Amino acid sequence: MRKITAFVFITLDGYYKGAGEDISWHPHDEEGNQYAAEMVKLGNILLFGRKTYDFMASYWPTDMALQNDPEVAKGMNSAEKIVFSKTLKNPDWHKTTVISSNMVEELARLKQLPGKDMTLLGSGAILT
Repeated sequence: MRKITAFVFITLDGYYKGAGEDISWHPHDEEGNQYAAEMVKLGNILLFGRKTYDFMASYWPTDMALQNDPEVAKGMNSAEKIVFSKTLKNPDWHKTTVISSNMVEELARLKQLPGKDMTLLGSGAILT
């Protein structure tokens, strides 16, 4: 059975973001970058909600990401990705599958299959 882990930033009082969707408080320092590089080396399937997926897909495939953090960009871009969304129809980011219904059942089914572990990135609405 696959494991599902979550990689999220959360405040001690349970908030994922501030007013107006503010995530500027998320630590993007050297320690965080090293941890992200270690995480993508695991080769896990990446899980996203649509908002986090849109945010990640707008950055990691860019030249800027490849210049700023080539190791993480390579891992993010080559990873298999699953996005849970009722609105996303044609994802542009390489190796992305959309699950648009029965999220809980689908995730339970995926967990039972053999293969790579899965990591939820951000996506607080899914985690809660």
